[in-house]
Amino acid sequence: MNIKETLEKLVTNRAKRIPAWDIAFILDNDDFRVAGGCFMDEVPNDYDVYPAFGKSFNTDRIRKNTMGSLKGEGISETKNTITAKVPGKVSQFCSS
Repeated sequence: MNIKETLEKLVTNRAKRIPAWDIAFILDNDDFRVAGGCFMDEVPNDYDVYPAFGKSFNTDRIRKNTMGSLKGEGISETKNTITAKVPGKVSQFCSS
């Protein structure tokens, strides 16, 4: 396996661990991007989620969907971030 194939396999495997279905559900399928250490760390601490295409997240919807149907745990909220644990994985919904 050459270096390109090795790197592609590494990125693919790390991307698969992102809880994309849970995030999409929380956001009612709004477009989003995931960034940060989850691609670098062997075991990610959290997933940094950003709105795509310059839009903003609906924070009321994030709270409702996290605590409602997914029975998640609200962890904290700041001016720029809502951090939630669903199911057992921490996602930070960042405003910018």
